[in-house]
Amino acid sequence: MDVCLAAGRWAAAFSFRDALEALGIHAPTPALRAYNHHEQAGSIMDCLKHSLLLLLLQHYAADSQPFTYIDGHAGRGIYDLAENLTEFQNYGLNLLERHHHRLNSDTPWAVASLLE
Repeated sequence: MDVCLAAGRWAAAFSFRDALEALGIHAPTPALRAYNHHEQAGSIMDCLKHSLLLLLLQHYAADSQPFTYIDGHAGRGIYDLAENLTEFQNYGLNLLERHHHRLNSDTPWAVASLLE
């Protein structure tokens, strides 16, 4: 949160969240809020996390000053999303595919890149 604040990217984060809501992609149910990356890799929460990270990294990369990024949330690092595991079947990949047709020129780039 401090990084978003320091980079002045909270507006982008809220815009991103609002765009997902406008597409009908809503926050997870309380049962899904206990985030376990192994079970929810590829979920809407995982996609949101990675998209916001991308926005922050783009912000810092645009500056001429060097920066260091240390990923403290990588989990085990390798996840096979092609596995036929029930925990992957109802998360973000299917959800994003269902909303692909709703893209328009007002959709923020970070959201559109997830849906394309």
